[in-house]
Amino acid sequence: MLVYIYDLFGKDIKEYNKVKRRFYYELKKILAGNPQINWKTKSMLVAPEKEEEKLDYFFKKYKEWIILYKFKPQSITPIT
Repeated sequence: MLVYIYDLFGKDIKEYNKVKRRFYYELKKILAGNPQINWKTKSMLVAPEKEEEKLDYFFKKYKEWIILYKFKPQSITPIT
């Protein structure tokens, strides 16, 4: 299991909005093709390890505009 936590930024609001539109457009295409990737919030994804290469490639395209952390936890337990 992988957990990605990310934050987008831009040098100004115009660049930020442009990057954000493109980022989420591409991300939704990835999510639509794979129901195992769980988009928890606008800044967190949970995915199986077999999707690591695809997601790493996706995030690397935005390395100029993103702060990204990737975790490989042993387990995740929801608190209800």
